[in-house]
Amino acid sequence: ANDEPRYTGPMWRTPAELGWLGMAVPERFGGSEASLTDIATLFEALGSGPLPGPFFSSGVLAPLILRELATEDQQAQYLPRLASGDIVATLALGEPDWSWGPKAVQLRAEASPGGYSLNGAKLFVYDAAVADHLIVAVRSGDTDEAISLVVVPADADGVSVRRLSGFDTSECAVTFNDVHVPSEALLGGPDLEGAAWPPLHRALMRATPILCAYAVGGAQAVYEMSVEYSRERKQFGQPIGRFQHVQNHIVQLINHVD
Repeated sequence: ANDEPRYTGPMWRTPAELGWLGMAVPERFGGSEASLTDIATLFEALGSGPLPGPFFSSGVLAPLILRELATEDQQAQYLPRLASGDIVATLALGEPDWSWGPKAVQLRAEASPGGYSLNGAKLFVYDAAVADHLIVAVRSGDTDEAISLVVVPADADGVSVRRLSGFDTSECAVTFNDVHVPSEALLGGPDLEGAAWPPLHRALMRATPILCAYAVGGAQAVYEMSVEYSRERKQFGQPIGRFQHVQNHIVQLINHVD
């Protein structure tokens, strides 16, 4: 089970009150339904911190997935609480035998009384250690694209979350051991059983530029720190920014940011 603390403090509540967590949520569900450009502008600023937390996972990717796949009732169940910061949700897509595309999803949803049974693992799941709900991609058929999405409580019996080691990472490994998922947890209902990959891909394509904007903010901050350091740090009686080799590094930073 997951023993990590949930996001409930000022670092989470204040952004929720400012509306940051509801920018990708429709107004009828308590959000502002901002444009992707406006969301990206915010995330570029967040990346310059960088401000840690499941802002992208729960504030952007999860709402966009729910908008693409969830029924109206499912959206009403989750989107208002995502916008208010009362719950945190994240996508569990990757697996230990990593590749990209629907064929990479091998975790199977086996039929069981009243729903499905999950056995297997997901890898590189962002923010799973602080999530309340996992949006899990599962295989529900024999064709390459027979993928479904189910919502699993992170504290459900049989769910184990382990944070991966690394510098400033929120990535986790998630193990499912005879985890029972009720049929109503299937996003989109029976109509999207085995047909979730195209709408999931649309949501990923809409979310990816926002994550890139977050990275741009971080890259811009690194560039500014490097320029300032090159002016202040002295070697051989002059600022190191006067040395051509250091200038070459600064130019490379500019090119990467651009």
